[in-house]
Amino acid sequence: MSLTEHANHGKSPIKGSASAEPLPPLSLSPVVRRKYLGPIRQLGDRELAVRLGDRGQSWFFLLGTDKPSIAARRASELVRLSEESSLNAIAGRYSRELTMSVYWLDRPQSCTYTTLCTHPDKHAPPVPSGDIPRIKVGVLEPDAAFRQAVCFWLARVPGVTPVSLSQAPVVDQHRAGVQVLLVNAYSPALNFAALREAWRRTAPGVPVFGYSILPSSDDVFIQMGGGQEGYYLRRRHPLDLLEPLGLSHEPLPHSRELLQLRVRRYFQNLFATGDDAAPAGSPYQLTPRETDVLGCLQKGLHDKEIASVLGISPQTVHTHLKRIFEKLGAHTRTEAVMKFLQK
Repeated sequence: MSLTEHANHGKSPIKGSASAEPLPPLSLSPVVRRKYLGPIRQLGDRELAVRLGDRGQSWFFLLGTDKPSIAARRASELVRLSEESSLNAIAGRYSRELTMSVYWLDRPQSCTYTTLCTHPDKHAPPVPSGDIPRIKVGVLEPDAAFRQAVCFWLARVPGVTPVSLSQAPVVDQHRAGVQVLLVNAYSPALNFAALREAWRRTAPGVPVFGYSILPSSDDVFIQMGGGQEGYYLRRRHPLDLLEPLGLSHEPLPHSRELLQLRVRRYFQNLFATGDDAAPAGSPYQLTPRETDVLGCLQKGLHDKEIASVLGISPQTVHTHLKRIFEKLGAHTRTEAVMKFLQK
């Protein structure tokens, strides 16, 4: 089932997963070490955590220590506070582990995912400075703690400026200059399918990708659920979560279709090995711009149309085509497209 189908059915991303199973009484929940905290927490994988919650909701709360005795005391205090108020109340005050998964393709289902936490500590790289080109990535997330955690890390990705969005009208988000939109497709406060359709009508050139926030990386595998087309999941460092956009080596394409082609090539190239492997996610040693030109050829565009879509001159298009023919060993545009698609 695709991401949109999941959203249309209103399915919880962790329904039926290990995170939704009944938990021991809070006072008996064991203190455990969590994997994958190295990039985001000062103590890294040594930090201890306690899992709090019930059948419907549970999270790993980070205890800020690697000492079992101290962790046990802090865990007991969290249990007491949750019993006096609620899990949601302490969730807004104490750091929780999160797994963010961005869904780039439906067929096959393909995502990158990473571990984050609410209330990040000081163990993080600084926000990049200097005069570098940046794109605005909107984060549409009703939960303030989740939104703050996601934007905290996206602000540290070179070439990215996060735009924090709550459930605002689509037109207001468009006016904010968003060039790529990330939407929590599983939030009960949002209708992802309807929102994406509205966005395409209002800003047809802006791509919209769904994501989920889960308690642990195990839930990502359970959420995908397989499918006839298969699926591909790739864990990334928080700073590389948006790697399929290819921003480290090429500006954002001028159309949603070209960006989708770039994303697909990113995942396809992950399976290339040895002599077949190409740099920066591009087959046949093609540059990202040459890949964009091929994407336009596939759509039957002429040179002037390609130049207009990519924001380059017709002469530059001719130069790219010459290099593409040489690299692919093709003599016609149709042959070049066929060879490229058969890669």
